[in-house]
Order: sequence, then structure tokens, then C-alpha cells
Amino acid sequence: LIARSVSFSQVLIVEIILRKCYNNSVMQFILGGFLMQNMIYIKEKLKEKKVLLAAHQGTFGGNICTNTISSGKNALLHGADIIEADVTRDLDGVLYMFHDAHEGFNFGSKKHIPEMRTAEVDALRGFNANGDRKTVGPDRLDDYLAYFKNRDCIINLDRCWDIWDDVINVA
Repeated sequence: LIARSVSFSQVLIVEIILRKCYNNSVMQFILGGFLMQNMIYIKEKLKEKKVLLAAHQGTFGGNICTNTISSGKNALLHGADIIEADVTRDLDGVLYMFHDAHEGFNFGSKKHIPEMRTAEVDALRGFNANGDRKTVGPDRLDDYLAYFKNRDCIINLDRCWDIWDDVINVA
């Protein structure tokens, strides 16, 4: 899933159409202008730079945890053009920027975010690169998208294929 940061919901919808639509002529008609606009943006970036740099889960280390606004900001400061970030959902339906199944490593939790209530997720605190507990937990998807909206970057949302409808509603 690749989208210019100003058109998340449109590209998410495109992804659903690509997965569910079998009629190419209908698909081409539906995709229309906005997919072309995003492809033009990517082609322009490739002409300008020749290679686009992607940062998997942002750029983290030191006191910056993965899949956070801070790791995305850091990735842009390091010259990334594309920020890959993972999305998961808790039991209450709140979407978080996190790679499910990494809760033990990142938070010392034996429970996965999809098994937690919002209050439990909001109470999580990550570890820095030295293993020290940080004061921040996982960012919510709506906060993440709001921060990167209208910035010159491409966002690649991953691991949210089973919660597309919820992601689209936030985007």
C-alpha cells in the first residue's frame, strides 16, 4: 500500500478494490484520476532522486521506538522518502501504529494489542535502545496520519489487511 500522505483513504480504497474486484475495465474506471495522480507523484520523485529511500518502521534507535511519529520524523530527517509503518487494532476498535506480536520486545508485555482494551494499550511504555523504560507508548493511527498529512513523503501502511474498513474510517 503506497499513498501520498494527503490521500490515505483513497489509496486504501484502491487496495480493497484491487483485492476484491475482478473486472479490469471496472477497476480501471474506478481507480481513475487519483491513482494516476499518486503514480505521477511517485514518478516525479523517481525522476528527481532516481531512487526512493524507504524506512522500515521509521528510523528508530536511541530513545526512539519503532512505528511511532518520532521514528517517522526521524526517518524524514535522515532522508527517507517512504515511511513504512504497521497498524493493529485493540479489542475496543482503536487503531495503533504497531507491529503485532512484538509487544514482548517493545513493551515487556505477554499480551498482544489485539487482546487488550484501550486503557491497557494506552498504559504501555516502550523500551529505548539501552533497554530503559520510556515515557511513551504506541501512537494511535489518527494521530500518526494527522502529523504526516501534507508532508512531502509517501506512507506505506502494513499489516492492516484484515482491518481495512477501520483504517479507511480513520483515514
